[in-house]
Amino acid sequence: MLKKVGIGCGALVAILGIAGAVFYFGWMVPPDAEEVCDNVARLTAQEAGVDVSTLPATLHAECVQGATTRPQYGLLPWVQRLKCTRDAATMDELRACEGR
Repeated sequence: MLKKVGIGCGALVAILGIAGAVFYFGWMVPPDAEEVCDNVARLTAQEAGVDVSTLPATLHAECVQGATTRPQYGLLPWVQRLKCTRDAATMDELRACEGR
């Protein structure tokens, strides 16, 4: 009987550990800052009608710095905004990400 209780408790701990890992890696880990900023640069250049390489490198560096600086509070909304920014296909979608 005690062995069955131990197995049940061990299984419960394992399930909670797996659920915690899925939550952490699925929702709490921010995307790569380079990917986020590359998408912003691509959309900005597309809207301005210029080549991405003509955009100032300092803007890209500032974007990367901002995308890697974790907020003191509100980690989950920050990660969601970065993922939205990375996945935006148009400037309207990119602007909608700022409201998140």
